[in-house]
Amino acid sequence: KILIFNLIIWSILIYYILKWLNNKIQLKYFFDSYKKISKTVLDKYGDYPIKRIYLSKRPVPLYLRVMLDIITCKSYSKQLKNYRKTFEVPDFYPMHTYMIIEIKLKNKLRKWIIVEKHNSIDITPYFMYSSNQDIMELKLNKKDKFTINKILTLTKENMGSSLFYNWHFYNNNCQKFILKILESINKKNSRYEKFI
Repeated sequence: KILIFNLIIWSILIYYILKWLNNKIQLKYFFDSYKKISKTVLDKYGDYPIKRIYLSKRPVPLYLRVMLDIITCKSYSKQLKNYRKTFEVPDFYPMHTYMIIEIKLKNKLRKWIIVEKHNSIDITPYFMYSSNQDIMELKLNKKDKFTINKILTLTKENMGSSLFYNWHFYNNNCQKFILKILESINKKNSRYEKFI
């Protein structure tokens, strides 16, 4: 009985601590620039011409879904269940969306750079393909002269610095970030939105 009582008290305490942290975290932004590794990648590859852009998505891993359930006191699972029921999609799982950008190097080789949003923006040349990942190529015109730096600058101007650099589970997540990129480069359409 003492163990159960302690567990209940501990759960209530954790709930209020998380609720307080959630309110405080939403009032403050943690990032006002890129992380060091992203800056390094942008300095090295940010001004090379883009040859292709791919939209990509993969299911959110189980450990993150469990963490979200703990942080939201099971609200995450309830909302997911309601979504599946409302839209009649029993197999629906949240997806992490990001971009794979293919650039042309000076030696005519190609390099893939990943642009994604977690708690901040991550830009990296490290790429792992998995069997549960979906990829869709973005249609680029010959007149499109994009670089990674140009795309990110346009998106930052479109979103504002605070939203651009920071993340929120509902209001400013990876899907919304990728949609803002598409909007910034005039590539947003219903086909890409549906994929995202």
